[in-house]
Amino acid sequence: MATKNVIADLVKGEKLNGDNYDVWHKKDEIHAERTRAQGALDQGDGRAPTEAQPLRDHTAYQKWNQKDRSARYTLLSSLQNDLIGQYDELPTCKALWEQLKFTFGGTSTTRLRSLVIKFEEYTKDPKHTMSEHLRVMSNMIGKLRDAGHALIDE
Repeated sequence: MATKNVIADLVKGEKLNGDNYDVWHKKDEIHAERTRAQGALDQGDGRAPTEAQPLRDHTAYQKWNQKDRSARYTLLSSLQNDLIGQYDELPTCKALWEQLKFTFGGTSTTRLRSLVIKFEEYTKDPKHTMSEHLRVMSNMIGKLRDAGHALIDE
């Protein structure tokens, strides 16, 4: 029952659209941790055991495969519809996770420049309280830090 709630929360939340990888990645890691699916993201390539391996290895593989399918479904459900078709053919959750990280994880020079300009030109909205203003500023600083940009006093 709890797993269904987690998946429902993830599906109705913010989906990966190509521009929000950092936030999406953090949310997905939290959901994976809550559902104990993190192992599917961290484990090997998911190849089936050979006939020479004992039955316990096969049983362990069956459990891993079930967890992998569940985590893979959750990841795919958290993508925008137009992205699902590009990634649903990947064989394992780990392969899917790594490909998404490769495709969307890097910060382009254009995106970094956009974050810097947004930060430099930001002014307090008169409708915001000081707490809201500081939260927005803190979020922008966090995004810049995550992108590898160090702010200096100038």
